[in-house]
Amino acid sequence: MYIGNQTYIPVNNDVVKITMDSMFPWEGNIKVKVQGVKEKVRLHFRIPSYARKFPVILRWQGAGTDSEARAMRVWEICRDSELSIQFDMPVEFLHADPRVSADVGKVAIKRGPIVYCLEEVDNGAELQCIYLSGKAAQKKNPLIFQNALSWNCKAGD
Repeated sequence: MYIGNQTYIPVNNDVVKITMDSMFPWEGNIKVKVQGVKEKVRLHFRIPSYARKFPVILRWQGAGTDSEARAMRVWEICRDSELSIQFDMPVEFLHADPRVSADVGKVAIKRGPIVYCLEEVDNGAELQCIYLSGKAAQKKNPLIFQNALSWNCKAGD
């Protein structure tokens, strides 16, 4: 996962510092800063399966942005740089396999790497009466915990 961190990696006789800044998994914006580059360094990034779009911006001192890196998964860095990746994190409904009779009609909600579901323990025995459409508005709800998303909807939305 793209969790904020800092590391030092030996490259031949030098040390490259890599700093990652993100609010992942709540937000899809990842920033990677690479410092101490004296020769070409290859960075490999795993592109999550849910990210159908992932615009990439590569910045280095004295240059603009490298828009050709948009569909690549490996970047070659030749100087101190900053790389930004924006993974889209669409809300998706995951339907149970209809061949499993006990799960017919059951659905979970997925956003990025997080899967949400309702259970009887938390919501009572009449779960089959709960309905949520794709029109439900999502918003940040710091009352739950920092950067958590909540869905607000009316009955029958």
